[in-house]
Amino acid sequence: MINPGFGLSTITHVAIVFAVKAGNFIGPKKREKTASKKMRLARKIFSAFLIAGIVELVFFSVVGTASLAVYAAVESNRSNYAVVKNVISNLEKNIK
Repeated sequence: MINPGFGLSTITHVAIVFAVKAGNFIGPKKREKTASKKMRLARKIFSAFLIAGIVELVFFSVVGTASLAVYAAVESNRSNYAVVKNVISNLEKNIK
């Protein structure tokens, strides 16, 4: 099965690297102010991409579980009620 989140994860990680490298060229000429501004910018950018990565991971986990539930409901010999009950219990375990 192809994981659709893989491409977005790769893009996110590449964006983090470029954002941190770009921080090296931003700021005033004074050394101390430049360093502190670079660090603040790098922290903000890194935090934003880290949060985006976590949201992406949770989103695709839920979408993947839902897709698997639909597949199981179509292909399984069990009743739909049992499949839905099983999926809901699995989601509750993952959330806790």
